[in-house]
Parts: sequence; C-alpha cells; structure tokens
Amino acid sequence: QAPGAVEVTRLDRLREPSQDEQRRAKKEEKRRMHGRSATGRYTYCPIEPKAVQHLRDFYGLSDRFPFTHLYTRTLAEEYAAEGDEGDGTSVLLVSAAMKALLDLPAQRLRYKVINTGLKAFERDRLLHKEGVFGLRPRTEAADLLVPFMAGSPRVVPLALAELVRILETKDKTVGVSSLPGPTRALVEPLPMGGIIWAVRELQPPLHLVALRARHTVNTLVANETL
Repeated sequence: QAPGAVEVTRLDRLREPSQDEQRRAKKEEKRRMHGRSATGRYTYCPIEPKAVQHLRDFYGLSDRFPFTHLYTRTLAEEYAAEGDEGDGTSVLLVSAAMKALLDLPAQRLRYKVINTGLKAFERDRLLHKEGVFGLRPRTEAADLLVPFMAGSPRVVPLALAELVRILETKDKTVGVSSLPGPTRALVEPLPMGGIIWAVRELQPPLHLVALRARHTVNTLVANETL
C-alpha cells in the first residue's frame, strides 16, 4: 500500500452478523478449541478423596504415591462440544510447581499452559457403563505407576512371545480363556478394570496397560507407540 493511501473497508464487513452466522461461528470455535490445552479451556480440581481410596484399594498404590498431585481435568462448559459431558475424564499427575499454581486462591484468572502434567488415569466408558470403578491407568504413566504397585495383582507378568501374539490379533484383544495357563490364573480372578502387563524379559521391563473386560483383555496401546 502506497504511503498516504487510505484503506477502504467493505461495507458488508461492518454490518452485524446474523444470529445464524453467530451460532455457526460459535460452533466452529468450539470445534477448533475442543481438546486443546490453552487459556480458559479446562478447569482443574484435586481428585476426590473417595477416588483416592479407590486407587489405593483397587490398584494397590502405596502410601508413597503422591496422591495430592492428582487433579481431574474438565473441559470448561463454554468450550464443551455437543455430547461431551466434560466429566473429568482425565486424571493428571502434576509437578510441584504446577500444583502450587493450581492451588492458588480461587480467582477469575486464566493461564496458558503448554503441558499441565502426565495423564496418569482416565475414565473408561465401558467400565463406567458396567457400574464398576471406572478409572484405569494410561500406558504413558505405567512405568511411573508400577514401582508404587509392589505386590498388586493388577500388575501381571507376561511373556514376550505372548505379548507379540496379543498385538497381532484384531484390536489387540484376546479372550481370558485363551491366555496361557499361568497368565490366565492371574487374570481370571481379577474384577473388570485396568491391568498392567509387565514384560520382564526386556530390559528395562516393558509395561503396557490393558483393560480386563468381562470375558476379554484388550491391550491399550497405539501402533504409533509400538
């Protein structure tokens, strides 16, 4: 644009958008924002005491585990996509510095955070539907969780050859009855919920999260991770 030139704005851009246009723009903004961690899109609350007790009892987490660093993450109502209940599906393990920030007295402040913490647990819709304890570990947190689960029956040793067989099946799902005898004996008595496969033939050991459903076990790992 030449020096001294005047920029002309089209008149149709100065008019107020219609209600339909505003609704479409709002929906588009929700879709664009949904699922991205940035200013004001999520609220964080310390995990409820009853959930802490469930984690202790169900997964055998020891008292050394930093339970006070667990926070539920809920999508703020104004950004929730249609059909998303925003019910705190993710439980994050946060650092001491992040905990200090989240524990500041309640104010109408919003922060832009690049990485809030490690996704340690998440609500599983299948378990929730079955009416059982619905939080299961996330694979990215398995290595951190296992040292706090000494003696827990939900850490299940698995032979490397058996893991390969499972990963080659459709959806990485096998029937409990098809597991090798020693593994089946450990899995069969377990109620529905998350388990952690421990492949100790590898060094360091490989830990993968699986879902023990009513009659099957589904190993929850993406091909990209493998």
